[in-house]
Amino acid sequence: MRFNVLCDMCDHYTYGLELAEKYKTTRSAMYYHLEKLVSNGLIDLKSSEYRMLYTMNKRNVYNKLNALRDYLTNGWKPEDEE
Repeated sequence: MRFNVLCDMCDHYTYGLELAEKYKTTRSAMYYHLEKLVSNGLIDLKSSEYRMLYTMNKRNVYNKLNALRDYLTNGWKPEDEE
């Protein structure tokens, strides 16, 4: 669900209640997931007059995905964990 939420914020700001309704979850559950994304630097938030707005931090998402790609392509294989 966090990946889908992240994708929803790619090109615009949104707020937690809107996402909770879209994903048919409680407001508190959605804010829990949003806080995890914020704490990992994947989304940014800004305060409007009455609510917090969230959007994807494209630079951080790009950097983290590149780091994951580099890790996976530099010789790591699932068999290494066995």
